[in-house]
Amino acid sequence: MDFGSSDRCSVVDRFCAWYPTVIYSTNYTTNRKLVANATTSHPILSVILEKQAAYPDPFVPNWGSGSNPGEWAPGFSGSSLTLSSADQDIVINIQNGTNYAIAPIIKLQFSSPPPQGTYTATVTFTIMAQ
Repeated sequence: MDFGSSDRCSVVDRFCAWYPTVIYSTNYTTNRKLVANATTSHPILSVILEKQAAYPDPFVPNWGSGSNPGEWAPGFSGSSLTLSSADQDIVINIQNGTNYAIAPIIKLQFSSPPPQGTYTATVTFTIMAQ
């Protein structure tokens, strides 16, 4: 992370943010859920999911099909969720459809000024039985 090179980073608040679209599909008519977990190379680094005002709920993009992309899980009822190394529910009650989407902000944030060095974070999304 080069905190000085992008308008998506804040040196003062010690974070960088990315705006991905997470695409998921299922051919099951029974409920499925999307979970996420994160691991970091240092305990002062956190991975936070934040909801975007422009994409407040799971949705079906124009290239998708189906009508039930699910809803935010109770644990993600607020505006943000700090991920841990254990799977955490993100979207629940997903049913048969392809190319459903969520568009959360993924924020990597340091809790204190980091020593110079290399830091890594891995975020994993998985769709599974509910």
